[in-house]
Amino acid sequence: MLLLQVKVYGRIFRIYLYRYMYNLKTDPGETKDISKTFPEKFNVLMEAYDEYAKSVGVIEMEEGYSAEGEVGKKSAMKILQNNAIYILGLPVLIIALFLFGRKRRKL
Repeated sequence: MLLLQVKVYGRIFRIYLYRYMYNLKTDPGETKDISKTFPEKFNVLMEAYDEYAKSVGVIEMEEGYSAEGEVGKKSAMKILQNNAIYILGLPVLIIALFLFGRKRRKL
């Protein structure tokens, strides 16, 4: 998840939520983390972000958070809530039909 994109001395840098930094001019595919190569710039950018985040009340997301995963979970729960009668009723109906069929055979 993109956290911050800044331009410093004509270079565009991106910093992600999990604290990576990429030079988009030389690495447009964002494959090489340069936060260790340029620790001074990285720290300056992170301090600026931390100040900004504190001033606007940013709530950090936990590691491993996935918007797609959250949407999937909430959608599944909504489907279960809206269709609980059918989901619970189907096994009851199958068992009832099975028992009815067995009882009928005995007669």
